[in-house]
Amino acid sequence: MSIDTKIPEQLIPKEVEFSEMQLSALSEIQNISMGSAATAVSNLLNAKVWITTPKVSIIKYKELKYPNLEPSVFVVINYIQGVHGSNIMILKQTDVQLMLNQLMGMPLVVSEDFVFDELNMSAVCEIMNQMMGSAATALAEFLNVPIDISTPFATLNEQEKDEKINEVHPEDYVVAIHFNLSVDGVINSEFVSIVEIDLAKTLAIKC
Repeated sequence: MSIDTKIPEQLIPKEVEFSEMQLSALSEIQNISMGSAATAVSNLLNAKVWITTPKVSIIKYKELKYPNLEPSVFVVINYIQGVHGSNIMILKQTDVQLMLNQLMGMPLVVSEDFVFDELNMSAVCEIMNQMMGSAATALAEFLNVPIDISTPFATLNEQEKDEKINEVHPEDYVVAIHFNLSVDGVINSEFVSIVEIDLAKTLAIKC
């Protein structure tokens, strides 16, 4: 599977360009932090989790497309100490449903009548809090800078997601990072992490 996030490099404005070294650094940072995140989710779900192969690209926020992840769950995380900016995680609803089933000891099947009610959305936030909290800790150790994140906000509604990151505008460029996601015996899929340009630049430079 693939996510349609790539645009011709010649169309990217100079002010949002990344050097090859910066892109490599960003990819390495993501690889390290998501490796730690996978361990945290593995412990939470009591199942082996792999988050691998970061693929980095640059695109306008309004042009993001993720057909393989629809219908989607959107999770917004704000970095509030050490580095600052927003990170949006986009996951497939059926993948999230399976993770919740694993967490709650339910049958590992996708059900059409599954409802993302308040309780389930709270559980989604807890999974992502464990995942991104561990990623932030690994990032802090790597950069030698204290880093903290906000409590994740999860929604099925794109408008609500955008309201939580109102500093990002449709014409802004963002960094899209695609990951493979596997949960042993349950999921073989992918997700995408959307990072504000300024946050991505900060991470690449600090590395």
